[in-house]
Amino acid sequence: MTPQPPKKDRSYDQCNNIGCEVTSGDGRRLQACAGCGIARYCVRPSYFLGHSATCVDTKEKSKVCQKSDWKNHKPACKGHQFARTRLSQPGGTKKEDIYMRVSKWILKHRPSLGDAMVCSFDIPHNPHAQRRQVLEVDAKYLHDQDDERCLVITGIRRGKLDDWVKNMGGQFALAAEQRQSYEEQSVRADPEAYGTGLVFLQVMQEHDLLFMRSLPITFDLEMAGEVVPRKDSEWQDALLRKTGCIPLIQAGLAHTHCEHCNH
Repeated sequence: MTPQPPKKDRSYDQCNNIGCEVTSGDGRRLQACAGCGIARYCVRPSYFLGHSATCVDTKEKSKVCQKSDWKNHKPACKGHQFARTRLSQPGGTKKEDIYMRVSKWILKHRPSLGDAMVCSFDIPHNPHAQRRQVLEVDAKYLHDQDDERCLVITGIRRGKLDDWVKNMGGQFALAAEQRQSYEEQSVRADPEAYGTGLVFLQVMQEHDLLFMRSLPITFDLEMAGEVVPRKDSEWQDALLRKTGCIPLIQAGLAHTHCEHCNH
């Protein structure tokens, strides 16, 4: 039997350019966007699915992928820059630092958020649910923990994308449009891609809402087909476990109000 090649992890710290397969798991270095500091782009030669071009000039570093992705990334980039500027106004906690620490937490735990998102959609019984539903995640910011543990999840639930757009408008209407754009381009670039879903992350400190982030996560046909229907409590508990939240909850640093959860 011919051994199967290892499956590429498409969700963790991957080059932001749709169709570029480079991830940090390949041992490649990814460079942050100079504008927002959030999106990452490859800095070595990389292969573009569906294209004949390659990044052959390492002196150009990530410019090839950044230039190709700018039309898609521009709205999010401007939004991140605006948020950082707004959050860094004088007085109180320097929230810009919190924003960047949360970004590192997202990079670390994006695969786990993606798994929970796909499980919550129940794709086998609800085809293309990512076009109608979102995964809502509430989290409490912990200033005395390291970057990979600076958030503890306090709420997990399914939501309707249309409700977010109708009730909140603005940012979430744009997020819905970006989700559709990412899905269309991902499917064109990669025949194995199934679709792109959204995770809405709400970050709290004590009783104050610090900011909200919309996270588009693309998943493939294999991932969608592998999902075995489970009780909500099972995939919710799995997310808490994978993100290291259960010890923090047990230590009394936060309390969850996840529907169906046992914590």
